[in-house]
Amino acid sequence: MYIFGGENYKKYKDDNMLDSTVQFIDVGARERKSHSYDINKYYRETLNTPCAPKEKKKITGWRQKAGGGYDHQFFDVETLDQLDEKETAWKEYQEAPDSVEEKPEEYMEEDEIMKKQLLSEGFANWNKKDFTHFIRGCEKYGRYNYEKISFEVGNKTLEEVKAYSEVFLKKAKTLELGERYLERIAKGEAEQERLQNIETILDQKFKKYENEAFSISGITVLYPKGTANKQPFSLLEDQFLSY
Repeated sequence: MYIFGGENYKKYKDDNMLDSTVQFIDVGARERKSHSYDINKYYRETLNTPCAPKEKKKITGWRQKAGGGYDHQFFDVETLDQLDEKETAWKEYQEAPDSVEEKPEEYMEEDEIMKKQLLSEGFANWNKKDFTHFIRGCEKYGRYNYEKISFEVGNKTLEEVKAYSEVFLKKAKTLELGERYLERIAKGEAEQERLQNIETILDQKFKKYENEAFSISGITVLYPKGTANKQPFSLLEDQFLSY
């Protein structure tokens, strides 16, 4: 690294013969680094990297009593928030009257009664999982099939599902994704109706032969042509299913 212009400057470095303004920078020996991709090394490094724990948002005030106060629980959020702010401001004033510039409005017994009433009107025991199962049940069985929906939810009685469903159908559009939930339910109901119509038509067709020795060969079925990868059902298979 000391050879430049055909001259070896190493002797100057060793004998301090160069001008003090000229300095050599030792960049170290060059090494060829491997650029091959080692999948095992990647996962070892990734899995050994500590992940910062996700901070959970602390739930306080009326939401702590209401199972989170999520929108699908249908609480009067605006009024309850106002009552919470009023209660907090009044408590702070009572604890340190001199620390506030202006005396806040007193939190009265009537305010506490109103808060309890509003909390009783929501659905604190309906968590996000319950709500997801409720929507799925409405899709699969129809919005008014409370018995099967309660079975889908799993931990709610028929009466609880009915009470929740009535409020949901009235206030669904107030939810952030309310329109989408209603569309999913309507689509599921349409599919159920389509399948029911097919079943009805088949029942009517089969009843024509209920007084005879039944044979599906008496029914004309137009079988589509198959492909190399997909074969259609055959008359023999339909005869088997009909029995």
